[in-house]
Amino acid sequence: MQKWEYVARHVHTGQLTEDKIEVALNALGTEGWELVSVIYSHECLETVYFFKRPKS
Repeated sequence: MQKWEYVARHVHTGQLTEDKIEVALNALGTEGWELVSVIYSHECLETVYFFKRPKS
């Protein structure tokens, strides 16, 4: 049975430009992380990105 590890990255609205977010997402992809979900909170003005990758 495949086992997974997970990580969440919190980004406050206005903290990063789209280019910087793209660079960060590509870096995580290079490390084997796959983006599985994104949640935006209007109350906190924060976006949370959830990633998973096979556990080694």
